[in-house]
Amino acid sequence: MSYNREIQKFSKLNKKREDLNIKFKTEMCRNWTLGLCQFGDKCAFAHGSEEIRSKLKFSNYKTKDCKQFHELGYCQYGSRCQFKHRETSEETASNSSDSERSIETSTKKRLPVFAKLAPHA
Repeated sequence: MSYNREIQKFSKLNKKREDLNIKFKTEMCRNWTLGLCQFGDKCAFAHGSEEIRSKLKFSNYKTKDCKQFHELGYCQYGSRCQFKHRETSEETASNSSDSERSIETSTKKRLPVFAKLAPHA
């Protein structure tokens, strides 16, 4: 492997390590809340409110559109996603003249399995 590739690999590992340190224990462990966390003290998520650290917002936090949400109509990360899901709040969207058009657009973005289950929902 070339020297440049080694440096790139090393800098990617450092970036990943920095990201983990910034995010460490900033969210509650979902598995712990269910009583199923296998990582114990080594878990990167908080086990109880006393372990939760304040979140540092990244400078680009929710500034770009979530590709998965806008192309497929859903995002596996939900509210935890670091990308933007909607331009406007629900309050302003319901008052806008484009609200019917946005509802039509959102139903077109549904997964095929949901369209079959509830075609007019």
